[in-house]
Amino acid sequence: MSAELTLNSRIINPVAAQLTKSGVHDYPRKSANAHAILLGGRVQSLPIGTCIRHLEHDETVKQFVLAQKLNLDDVIAGAKKVRQIRNPSAHGLLADRSCANRTRELLLGPGNVLKMLIPEGVPTILVSQISLENADQRNDSIR
Repeated sequence: MSAELTLNSRIINPVAAQLTKSGVHDYPRKSANAHAILLGGRVQSLPIGTCIRHLEHDETVKQFVLAQKLNLDDVIAGAKKVRQIRNPSAHGLLADRSCANRTRELLLGPGNVLKMLIPEGVPTILVSQISLENADQRNDSIR
C-alpha cells in the first residue's frame, strides 16, 4: 500500500541509513524480528502498524521525525486513519468498495493524511513510483 511505502521511504529508511552509518546492524537490539528496522544490516520494510509502534515508542524514530520539522502527532494520527481502513482487507476480512473509496480519499484527496511526508512540488503518483523503485532496489540488493 502506498501509505506503507511512504512511511518506509520517508521515515524508516532514512532512520535505518543513519543507524547503519553509525555502525548499527540490528535495531532495535531487543526487538522481535517482526518489529526490527534493521536486521543483520538490512533494512526491513515495515507494515503500517509496526511503523506506528515505532512512531509512538521509539525515541530514535521520534527524533528523526521532529528533526524533519514534522508534527509527530499528525503523522501518527494520519497513519492510524489509514491503518483503520487498511487492516480489515489486509488481514483477510472482506472490504467493500466504500473502504477502497475512503482509502483513496485519505491518500489522494484534499485531506491527505500523510501529505506532510511528500516534498512540495512532487506529484503523489511520482512519490509512489519512487517508493516502489526504492523497494525494488532494496529487494535486488537482498537477493
